[in-house]
Amino acid sequence: MQTATMVAAALAPNARARTRCFNELTAIEAELARRARLRSLRTSVPEVFQPLFEPSRYKGAHGGRGCAKSWSFGLMALDRCIQQPGFRLVCIREVQHSLEQSVKRLLEDLIEKFQLGLLFRVLNTHIEGPDDGLIIFQGMQNHTAESIKSLEGYDVAWVE
Repeated sequence: MQTATMVAAALAPNARARTRCFNELTAIEAELARRARLRSLRTSVPEVFQPLFEPSRYKGAHGGRGCAKSWSFGLMALDRCIQQPGFRLVCIREVQHSLEQSVKRLLEDLIEKFQLGLLFRVLNTHIEGPDDGLIIFQGMQNHTAESIKSLEGYDVAWVE
């Protein structure tokens, strides 16, 4: 922020021009910071899961406990929320009696770890993303075909 002020003062001849210059430089700094966070997200995904960043209708991974599947999919979900305005994600588990049994806590931890709190708003039942994006959490056990159809309009379903 201090750099933007100094550059604006040096380049702009009057107060109005300095303000405009400052605002433009601040926006550029914010965009560079956003891009750095995205790079950090992507490079944190283990190499074996990097191909999952490529476009594909269906993506899947299997393996034992502790092989970073949930972490990797969580990072990819946050990356997609940032990249795609209004991105809507539903996170589904076969049995989920409470949010404590969901990936909500994992996503909260990743948002905190990668300092994405300015982009996401964590609420009790869901997470709001950039540009009206939304992440919700559902259990499949008590769903019917009709209740599943009510999830229409979501871009991605993350099923564990």
